[in-house]
Amino acid sequence: MSAAEKFIPLPEANTSRIRTVVELPFGVEERIGIRLSAVNWLLQLGGINHLRIETKNGETSKPNMMIVGVNAQGGAYGGAAKSETVPSYNTDLDVVTGGSLMHSQAIWHNLSLTLNKDEMQQRILDAKGDVRSAQKWAGELNQAITRGIVLAGVDNSLFRLNKYTVLLGGFLWTMDVTQAAGIMMTKWDPHVPQLGELLTELMFSGVLFSLIDRMRWGGEKPGVGRRFSLFFGVSPDRAALLWGLSRVWQPLVKPLEK
Repeated sequence: MSAAEKFIPLPEANTSRIRTVVELPFGVEERIGIRLSAVNWLLQLGGINHLRIETKNGETSKPNMMIVGVNAQGGAYGGAAKSETVPSYNTDLDVVTGGSLMHSQAIWHNLSLTLNKDEMQQRILDAKGDVRSAQKWAGELNQAITRGIVLAGVDNSLFRLNKYTVLLGGFLWTMDVTQAAGIMMTKWDPHVPQLGELLTELMFSGVLFSLIDRMRWGGEKPGVGRRFSLFFGVSPDRAALLWGLSRVWQPLVKPLEK
């Protein structure tokens, strides 16, 4: 996809769907770009309407001194061991559209991605890197932004189900399993269903309700509508595609050419 190849400087990467507030030492953010088209696709797959990326100061991973041995004179000598690693980012998902009687696949979220620039700087220094290097910062930003979007999108696709979706989905999944097992009154042939039979039933009801729900909440558009999926309730197909494309479209963030 050619449009996904264009990198926009971080200070200019602000759209109706993406907001960046990134400040790094020595103005390094001016020399780092983000692939907005690819990010938009990943947000859409993950059911995320709006993304806000901002940097803040935070705690850093610090080494703990510990005794690692004893010398010939009986004196102890120590070494540094990393304490629990401080994450370089934090995410927060807020519901932007939804309701108790709304299908989870029609509910969209806003994602706030907060980058811990102090921890990122410490990691660059620990690796003997230059904190004025756009390449070093881009590597840290790319890892944090990619993981933040993917994990939030997978969480939204697989685990954020409201009661309405769980109850209706439970009923439909039960019907699909019994149909595949041949214990429906219209198809009495009891047996342990094969994986192909089960997937066929699940995907049939998933596609059917994707089409029916379009009349209730509208077709899928950027940030709105009922997201299409081959499955009802959970969207493992979208989660898998999100994870796969996030790897294909690497890097999402990189240093800009001079």
